Amino acid sequence: NRSSLALREDGTVWGWGNGWHGELGADGLEESVLEPVQVAGLSNIRAIGGGSYHHLALDVSGTVWAWGQTGLGGAAETPDPFPVEGLTAAGPLPKKTGYHTVVVKNRKVKAWGVNQNGEVGDGTTTWRTSPVDVIGVDSVTYWP
Repeated sequence: NRSSLALREDGTVWGWGNGWHGELGADGLEESVLEPVQVAGLSNIRAIGGGSYHHLALDVSGTVWAWGQTGLGGAAETPDPFPVEGLTAAGPLPKKTGYHTVVVKNRKVKAWGVNQNGEVGDGTTTWRTSPVDVIGVDSVTYWP
């Protein structure tokens, strides 16, 4: 990851660094941003997660937002945060690792993204473009 995020007390998200894939939520795809810029379209955020090429945010209503090169629905890179379908009431913290993403929804772990080595945890090596259940991981209370 070559970009950074910060969550302010007012619930806004700010990013800086590499924005080649829209992961800063800035106007268009930026080569690099040397000073923090506000990620447009996000408010009332209570948690953020970041990793390679995209970022996630969890708002107070429980909606997970994604932007950058998300791997969702085969969508191309986007700097515009959008709600991740099927993850309303997710929590407590979205986690982005490598080229896949892991979140908690109703105490169950869900994942999507590149799955070349089984990193999505659904018993396959199929690239997942929408959240799927991680097999055998139930009753999760916290995902650091």
